[in-house]
Amino acid sequence: MAADGRGKAYIQGRLATVRELREVGDRLVSVAGQHAFTSLASPRERLAMLDASAGTAAPLSAYAKRFRAWREAARALEELRAREADRATRQDYLEYVVAAVEAVRPVTGEIEALGAQLAVLRGAQRLKELAAGAGDALYEGVQSAFDAASRALLSVREMARIDPGAGELAARVESIQIEAREASRDLGAYAERLSDDPGRLAAAEERLEAVRGLAKRFGGSVEGC
Repeated sequence: MAADGRGKAYIQGRLATVRELREVGDRLVSVAGQHAFTSLASPRERLAMLDASAGTAAPLSAYAKRFRAWREAARALEELRAREADRATRQDYLEYVVAAVEAVRPVTGEIEALGAQLAVLRGAQRLKELAAGAGDALYEGVQSAFDAASRALLSVREMARIDPGAGELAARVESIQIEAREASRDLGAYAERLSDDPGRLAAAEERLEAVRGLAKRFGGSVEGC
């Protein structure tokens, strides 16, 4: 032993480390039992020897069995709690989805219908101009289709007086004249129904945005919500 109290160990004449001594000791030091050899370096084996000598093997076995049962019960409880947490999270999400859908109350086909409505609202002024132009060409304006048909009808009626076989042609031209007048009136009614109210346009745009947003978040379509 050195002066500082530290000792040195040698294996076959060579200075050995603590790790090397432990490995050699595990192989060399053992206790001979009735049926096998038990390593003194193993904590598990030393505890087994202690329990055997103290007579606590049976209580230890019972304790181990109960501990395993408790551990399994604890694991099962943890799994139940995790599933319950998942269920609660899922329920909260579904309640959120239902509330969002109820707030908007989308209707099947509403996105397409709103798109068509917005096209009309945004183009209302141009539609009015086109309807007015078509109405003038048919009936209201100078050299309208109605006037042209009227002139044509005079000619065809005179033809029918000379040739009764032309009477059918007169009837057809007269129907063209009537149709031009009725179509012009329908165009006027159509123009009156058009609205370029900014408030209606804004409301339709807001509604379309709400329905589209709902479909995008939860279903990809109104039907999916």
